[in-house]
Amino acid sequence: MACTIERELYLPREPVFEAWTESEHLAQWFPPEGCTVERVVAEAVAGGRFSIEWREASGEPVRESGRFAEVSAPERLVCILEDEAAGVAGRRLRVEMIDGEDTCRVRLDEEGRGDDSAALRRGEWEARLDRLEAYFSAI
Repeated sequence: MACTIERELYLPREPVFEAWTESEHLAQWFPPEGCTVERVVAEAVAGGRFSIEWREASGEPVRESGRFAEVSAPERLVCILEDEAAGVAGRRLRVEMIDGEDTCRVRLDEEGRGDDSAALRRGEWEARLDRLEAYFSAI
């Protein structure tokens, strides 16, 4: 089942795209609040790898990784996600950034997980988009 989210951000499209493709930005909003970021790698070219590693407040290590399948600056990213802990590989994430007047509409589609996790993933992505918006409000 797919998880689809659309969100209107009151930010220009270019910095939103950079937030998804540059390590220093990803470290600030991608992991959950209260986590310690340990390593972020983002090679934002088709075939390039990405990896985000952090520690939960409990000390548990978490790693999300994958590869960029398509990078079309500043309007679209397609990534193939891997979740080693859950034994899931090949989830497809498509992020479109649509330029508006003083806004950027983000459309996020994730495919490749079972029906039982769609609501959980929706909540995770919604929280990440909240943190992304808050990150830019703070700088």
